[in-house]
Amino acid sequence: MIKDIITIDVGTTNTRVSLWRDEELQEVFVYSQGVQKASLAGNNDTVKKILECSIKKLFKKYNILAEKTVIIASGMITSAFGLVEIPHLNAPVGIQELAISMKQFSFPEVCPQPIWFIPGVKTQCQDKSRLSSIQYDVMRGEETEAMAVFSLLKPTISDEHIFVMPGTHTKFIKLDKNGRIVKSKTATTGEILSLLTKKSLIATDVHHRFYDELDESYLLSEFHSARSNGIGSAVFDVRILGQTHNASRNQRANYLLGAVLSSDIQLLENFLEPNETVVLTGKKELREAIHVILNDLDNFSHPIIIIEANDLAGRGALLAGKKGDC
Repeated sequence: MIKDIITIDVGTTNTRVSLWRDEELQEVFVYSQGVQKASLAGNNDTVKKILECSIKKLFKKYNILAEKTVIIASGMITSAFGLVEIPHLNAPVGIQELAISMKQFSFPEVCPQPIWFIPGVKTQCQDKSRLSSIQYDVMRGEETEAMAVFSLLKPTISDEHIFVMPGTHTKFIKLDKNGRIVKSKTATTGEILSLLTKKSLIATDVHHRFYDELDESYLLSEFHSARSNGIGSAVFDVRILGQTHNASRNQRANYLLGAVLSSDIQLLENFLEPNETVVLTGKKELREAIHVILNDLDNFSHPIIIIEANDLAGRGALLAGKKGDC
């Protein structure tokens, strides 16, 4: 009989609940709520309610039997603000390590059967002469997405890769030739962009919204300004642009994006080593902007691969489930 698999991906600001049948995606429920609201509320009641409602809908619509269903969860759901806190695995970590380290817990208030949880990953630099803040990084959810991305790259794997995953928190993840996570860095780019766009003085100049379409000229102009003069000055340029130039709201939003992304590009350049390939995935709007900027850099010669796939976290969870005891 067909085994249905439900995957759960809880992030900082979003939650996805997906149904897979014969490894084909059937339906996805996406909610603009994650553990950020749970942390502010001081409890995980909202997360539990979202999961309970989504799973019930899938069971009813697809005539799913609980005893024939596997549920696998990843992301911030394994943090202190999720359903259960699970310690990070120490890198290097690949799909095999994730699979054998999954934990199963029961939450009757969410669903009738136990849920498998994929742990996050902790990376550490071996250079003890560096500051501790530089030696240490963590992730929850991106490790599962990275396994899915690596599986799509396998036919062309010949060297090490840097996965750039922009989102609320942008992750820069280094994988070895065997697809194991060995290093990572994190930037709060999406969160900073959201705060500036919606809750700052600059917000009025962009009408509290992100860009409607990419304007490469304005994006690159302010990116280079931030490289020369710093992000703080470049961000205020958006205000000046609105007062002294005949620039549209969309152009001003692109200006702001270029300024904010300047620090990400600097981090990536410092993180890269010779002969490494850059793999861009994650949130489309940020991914496209990063691609434009990298192509504009005179001294950037690393190959770039773009991966567009739906529900990478879900696909990674399927891979872990096949390798594990699910």
